[in-house]
Amino acid sequence: MMNKKHNSTLFKCCILMGFITCSNCVRSIEFKTDYITETCNTILSGHISGRIESSTALYYKNNMNCTVVIRADSSKKIMLYFKSFLLEEKLRGICVDKLVVFDGDLLLDGSTRRLNNQILCGSRSPWVYKSAGSTVTLVFQTDLNAVYRGFDVIYTEFSDGTCAQFQCEKSVCINSLLSCDGIGQCWLEKDENQCADKMNTDDYTSTDPTTMQKKWIIIGIILTLIAVTLSLVCVAPYVYKKYKYRQFLVELNIDPSTCEPRAVYPVTKMYREN
Repeated sequence: MMNKKHNSTLFKCCILMGFITCSNCVRSIEFKTDYITETCNTILSGHISGRIESSTALYYKNNMNCTVVIRADSSKKIMLYFKSFLLEEKLRGICVDKLVVFDGDLLLDGSTRRLNNQILCGSRSPWVYKSAGSTVTLVFQTDLNAVYRGFDVIYTEFSDGTCAQFQCEKSVCINSLLSCDGIGQCWLEKDENQCADKMNTDDYTSTDPTTMQKKWIIIGIILTLIAVTLSLVCVAPYVYKKYKYRQFLVELNIDPSTCEPRAVYPVTKMYREN
């Protein structure tokens, strides 16, 4: 009896562990935007592409020390496309507000090297980093003084072998579902430059939540304008006719209130038992 109970418990545990393991293997095509202020000291995984911004506000915060690890599928690498970058300039030759990108998981391996061996600060034009493995780490630190706009970076899984999907450039192959999704993952947004014709077809759908939200706002405004217009068309003639009728009565020296229809109530009889 004890062996059967033990085997049943073990079987359930194996199923649970298998479910957890498989759920972690599923890669989502949903494009998600994360903010350093909300994902400080966390691990981002499960998405083939996403965006990281330095803050939900217009400017990043002072006195920050945040680490964010991005994990791709074990067979993939990670491309970081920095769309904008503006931190505080160096003070006496030292970056006081800085972003450091590590090629690997800094939480697991403290000896992980910096990508391009750089500490990033000041202002920079858009550029691309490519990892050597399936994990990168972003470390964002700020001092107690000035704050700036921060950074906006798109991360995307890619493979450097034979490309059967969408090829951004030589040795950079991304999932074909990311092409024409309204978000530029490739350098110079090559994955979106050929999409003008596709965007006019019925099968074009953007996975960017911001783009979809704007579409629904525009649709809501249009429907509201249509409803207001129909109301005016239906009500305006009635109001105008009533106004002209009252003006006509006034010209004849007739009190308009005496011409208003009065409610007529049915006459009822009360019966009393004798």
